[in-house]
Amino acid sequence: AKQWYQRRVRADETTIGRIKPTLSMIFTCNVCKTRQAKTMSKKSYENGVVLIRCDGCQNLHLIADNLGWFRDEKTNVVDILREKKEEVTHLSDADMLDLEDLELFKSHSEDKPAT
Repeated sequence: AKQWYQRRVRADETTIGRIKPTLSMIFTCNVCKTRQAKTMSKKSYENGVVLIRCDGCQNLHLIADNLGWFRDEKTNVVDILREKKEEVTHLSDADMLDLEDLELFKSHSEDKPAT
């Protein structure tokens, strides 16, 4: 019985179905003017490289480069837009989105393939 208990405890220590933190953004492509919603891993945004493909023109947009692949120093979309003197609005869970923006997220999640 003791062996079964030890195996059971070890099995219970494994996390199943862990929710990974994500970030979402809504933006309008400067190339084709398509407004879209995208979701990414928070870990990738803060520590890796994130490129997002535009739904309209299929261009890749650099969202975060923490590894120096595209620039000599770490950068993210907020820094890039600040350099271009463009506006960035941060929303928290408590902030309100308008219905049109909510529809973007809904259609984005429906287009996502099941994993």
